[in-house]
Order: sequence, then C-alpha cells, then structure tokens
Amino acid sequence: MSRGCRPAAIFRVSGIRVGVIGLTTAGQQKRQTRAFTITDPLAALQNLLPAFKPYCDIIIILSHLGYSVAASSATVEPLGDVELAQALDYAEVDLIVGGHTHHVLNEQGLSQANVVNGIPIAQAGTLGQYLGLVDITLRHGTAAVSSARLMTVSDLPVTEPFESNVIQPLLRQARTIYDTPLGDLVVRPGVRTVDIRNAFAVTELPLVNFVTDSVVVCCHQHGYPIDLAFVDGADIRSGLDDEPHVTLGRWLRIMPFADTIQICTVTGHQLKALLQDNARRIDVPGEPHVERGFLQFSAGLRYTIHLTDYRRYNFYADNITLHGQPLEQQLDEVFNVACSSFTRRISHNWDKYAITDLSLPLMSLFSEQIPRFDTGLLLAQELIAHIRARGGVTPTTGAVVDGRLRVVIQD
Repeated sequence: MSRGCRPAAIFRVSGIRVGVIGLTTAGQQKRQTRAFTITDPLAALQNLLPAFKPYCDIIIILSHLGYSVAASSATVEPLGDVELAQALDYAEVDLIVGGHTHHVLNEQGLSQANVVNGIPIAQAGTLGQYLGLVDITLRHGTAAVSSARLMTVSDLPVTEPFESNVIQPLLRQARTIYDTPLGDLVVRPGVRTVDIRNAFAVTELPLVNFVTDSVVVCCHQHGYPIDLAFVDGADIRSGLDDEPHVTLGRWLRIMPFADTIQICTVTGHQLKALLQDNARRIDVPGEPHVERGFLQFSAGLRYTIHLTDYRRYNFYADNITLHGQPLEQQLDEVFNVACSSFTRRISHNWDKYAITDLSLPLMSLFSEQIPRFDTGLLLAQELIAHIRARGGVTPTTGAVVDGRLRVVIQD
C-alpha cells in the first residue's frame, strides 16, 4: 500500500457504519512502479474482511473487476464480480457495485439473476448514462438490499442552483481544455470515423498509419530502440471528421483510455507466425465485422494478405519485408515491437470461437514465450505531444497510405 492509497474506508452515515472495500486487478495497473503492487483481489478481500467486518453495519465492495469472466465487452481476469460472490460465504458482504465491463444491470429493479450466493451485484452501464440507486435496509442488526434501480441521467430534472453554481462552471472549464487546438487537420477518406469503424480490419488507412508510425517516433524519443509498432481496433475508437483542426478533446475521443505503451520482444519466426495469425483475423465481404484483434503495423513492415476461397483457415501472409529486407532472411533475429497495453483485450471471445468452432491455429500475444515490458508511457498522451510537435494530422505529417498492407482476393 502506498501513501494516499487505502484499500478500504468506513463512513458513518446517520449513525450507520458503512464499510467500503475497493478491488481491482493487476491488469488495471497502467504503470509499472515499485510504490505499490496490485495483488489478487479475492485474497485481498479475504484478508481484509475478518478485521473489517466487526466495525461495520454494512459492507459494500466497490469493484473494477468486471461482471464475469464470461463477459464479452472487456477482458475479465482472474475473476469477475460473479466469481467473487461465489467464492465468498453466503451473503458475506451486502452489495457489490461493479464496473469495467459496462453492464446495465437491474434496469427494471433488482433481478434475481444479479443476486449471486446471496450477494446483489449492481452496475450502471457506461459514460454516465445511468444513475444507479440501491436501498439497503437494516433490520434487527442485519442489512439487506431492499431496492435497486437505474435512472436515465438525461431524464433527471435540473437542480438549481447546483446546475448554475457547480455544473456549468465545470463544463466551461472542460470545454476550454477540450477545444485546445493541437494542429491542422486534413479530412479525407481513411481518416473519418466511418472509415475507422467500418474498414480498420479491411485495408490500410491513413489515420492508422499515422498512429503506428507516431508510436515508433515517440518510443525512439524516450530511448526505446523499437523496430516497429502495431495497434488493433480497440486502440483507435473513432476518427477525425469535418473539423478545421485537431483538438485535445477530439483526440481523447479517439483514444479515451489510460493505455500505456508496452514493448514485446519477438524473433523473426514469431513475427512471421504473428502475421499468419493476423491474416486469419481480417474482415471479409459478407461477414459481420466483429472485433477479432486484427493488427495494423508501422511503416517498417510490408506484407500481403491472401484471402483464399473466403475460408479463414486458408488465409495467409507473404511477401513480408522488414526494413526493406525479406523477413525470411531475418528469422533468427530478435526485434522490439511496441503496442498498447489494451491490445487484443476485447477479441478473446472471437479467439475462443475461432479455436473451438473454426479450428484456427491462432497465436497468443500473452504467452511466456513473448517477453513484454511496460514503458509506463501513456499512449494518448504521447500521441497528443507528437501531434503538437508535428503540427497536426495531415498527409505531410504522415497520414498517408504507402502500400505497407496489400490484400489479394483469390476465389
């Protein structure tokens, strides 16, 4: 535990002692530091509860574990709120208020499906769309959730003078920061939101090339001698639309999360296998575009993907060059590759489907055979600084298509 970081707190509300225990996982530790370490959440809770419980009338778990390991909206490991509740004694805590997976729970009142092992689980969606209310009743010294519901924030009445004295000044301050210009913008095909959402895993895109090439530059500036970089669809959430400038707020909509830059060490053999794996993840005509973890690479890498018979098992990559030399001549070399800490974190459900139902031989980026180092550099922050230094996102600053990815359809 570091200074200013407390695992739990007790609040006295109208004479009632409400204990709150915070839980998260090591996967949410964005920066490597010796100041603190995130340990196993279940073990942490089991250590805290015996000492904590005698001083509380109500115990609430404030969780950023995610709803369940079966959730599809984000990676949940080693356990979610459901598994946490199952591992505790019956009704050992009074409520779990969760997050991370953005589930909308108990919209029509507390659902039996969200009461696990006698413990209610609440979660209120994402981006402040809902306000969740949970009533806990104390009767004969025993606490129980008596009501849980969600309210749509947009439908709530405005409360004056709180709105004018608190909310509006904060909004004006936020807008000033949000509208801060970073540089020029040239809006063209491959840069817009519609292109990012519909064609990220289809073809080469100027905005994506700008991002991957910028990551290489940023790493070099910080003294990390990487050979190339890649991103997936989870790293770039939207594009740049009809605006004269790139603003801070606009870029934070593209990269809204505190993801860090990590560096993987791979051999030429592993890089070749990764490209074969990537070819099987591309979006093809006639299929829904789900998040498969397709990767886009920086300019040092060039290759061709062949879509043979529209059967993923037959898709393959060839004509691979790295820094102008055939990869086949560099298979025994070792390369440093930069990526974000969130890479392929929401494609795990497709991975399971592809391995089980399609029998695809996929490659994991998270195996012990691929060492990974977290630089602690925030991806969005580094890109913002880079855009400022270059003067914007335009063809002259690197938002171009240069033929690094070629897709050939073979019926």
